[in-house]
Amino acid sequence: MPVSINFNKAITNKAAVQKGITVTSSSGQEVVCHWFNTQRMDCRPEDYWKENSTVTLKLALDGVEGASGVYGVQQKTVTFHIGRNQVSYVDAKSKQMKVEQDGKVVKTIPISAGSPEHTTYNGQMVMSEKFVQTRMNGATVGFTDDDGKGEYDIKDVPTPSASPAPARSSTATTGAPPRSSARSTPATAASASRT
Repeated sequence: MPVSINFNKAITNKAAVQKGITVTSSSGQEVVCHWFNTQRMDCRPEDYWKENSTVTLKLALDGVEGASGVYGVQQKTVTFHIGRNQVSYVDAKSKQMKVEQDGKVVKTIPISAGSPEHTTYNGQMVMSEKFVQTRMNGATVGFTDDDGKGEYDIKDVPTPSASPAPARSSTATTGAPPRSSARSTPATAASASRT
């Protein structure tokens, strides 16, 4: 799971802003940052965060000019702990998800997975939220009617076997059989906004 930094103004002087942001891990992993646009920068190691490590985000942005006339105000350090090693493998053909903790299957869960004309996304994805109920709207994934509204909009969709619990993250791998190196660790993303 990346450390995602969201800015409330467009950043044109990305090099200066990035120089004022440091993300490190007690595991010693190298952390690299990538800009997605002018208002979001994600930082993460090449592989998943090592379990039982601590990630530290240092913001030294007070007075840094992020764009013409736009100056940072954040000057703080945020840390969070990476928990156990957990990964979930989704097999769309068998409609099953296997949840592994520390390399051992702890649960197998039935899932639904698209249709032939609307296949499920394939690859590695981060699950960062858990809800007892959620709203499913086709517009959020590009399925819209001529009026631009979602082809479907279902409020209060119950999540199977969900119970109120803190948000955790793990990686779901869909499609091809998992590689032995695929692992993830639950973590909470650090998010910071500044002017």
